[in-house]
Amino acid sequence: AGRQRGRYVSPDEAAWEILDERVEPFLADLRRLVELGFEAAAVATCQGIVRGLRRLKHDRAELLEWVPDFSGETASEAVAILARDSLARHGRAWTLPEGGDEATEG
Repeated sequence: AGRQRGRYVSPDEAAWEILDERVEPFLADLRRLVELGFEAAAVATCQGIVRGLRRLKHDRAELLEWVPDFSGETASEAVAILARDSLARHGRAWTLPEGGDEATEG
């Protein structure tokens, strides 16, 4: 947070960027698995992302004080990537098993 490269970065923007940098490699892996057609691996990866974000939220991670919506929004993004990318690539939207996306609700 503060002045960086000639611009001001707010604490919430800095926190979002830090968390996003940590999660992005997992989202990239999810995209790659969908592209390759590995449904079971993509679903398991998506579940892992959602569970990890739920745990982060419940552990009351310090950075989440600045961006309380990060976990829910990013979990929803992972589920959307799974469905949207699989539909576009394979003609069928892959989904998490029943109850596998409860972290997306808030």
